[in-house]
Amino acid sequence: MQTAVSSLHGAAIDSFYHLAGAELAGRHCTGTACFVARHLQPDHWGAAGRENPPLRCLGKCYAAPAAADDDTRPHMEVPARESVVLRHLGAGSDCNYRALEKALRDTPGHVLDAIDESGLRGRGGAGFPTGRKWRAAAAPAPAEKFVVANADEGDPGAYIDRFLLEDNPHALIEGMALAGYAIGARRGWIYLRKEYPAAEAKLRCALAEARESGRSASACWAARSVSTSNFSSARAATFAARKPRS
Repeated sequence: MQTAVSSLHGAAIDSFYHLAGAELAGRHCTGTACFVARHLQPDHWGAAGRENPPLRCLGKCYAAPAAADDDTRPHMEVPARESVVLRHLGAGSDCNYRALEKALRDTPGHVLDAIDESGLRGRGGAGFPTGRKWRAAAAPAPAEKFVVANADEGDPGAYIDRFLLEDNPHALIEGMALAGYAIGARRGWIYLRKEYPAAEAKLRCALAEARESGRSASACWAARSVSTSNFSSARAATFAARKPRS
């Protein structure tokens, strides 16, 4: 994994991300959920108001008002007969990359067909069909395309993506590689908020595991094509998404 700092856009990025250079240890959250629950621990909320720069969201709304040093996890329960998205939460991450391996033996068009037939939809409020989104991205042929994973997750009460990143980071890496192959993108970016340091560490470990596992050529291919750029408090990783040479 390579690490680089942007010299061309560094000043502009630092001006946008207000936590550039700030430490999280001992800090407290000022998010909406923490504001609502401020009466539960007035000392935490009082400290949050005095800290500068403020932390907008730690992704710990279940422990509001939250502290950066609190590693408490929420209760998780899956009432469905079969767990899909939440399968690996708290149980460890899978590093087999079978879906990517299968896709790379097929054409991008067939991958798009499979996504259409699956009925997969976005997990946001609109529930937009993933197949339609991927086909729209695959249609143009610009000089370069990117797959972007928005791991900012700042909505009040939202923290599920944080645990997906921490407990199943390989799913994100594989999903981005699948999307990139299907739409013809050569690189991808993960925007990860600085308030999620554990997620960053788990992503880095997942890349190392994929390289070293030897269980899947696709996993090793995906991991080898990753470099990381640290733009102050904006954490990003670049993923090449092109078919390996046979």
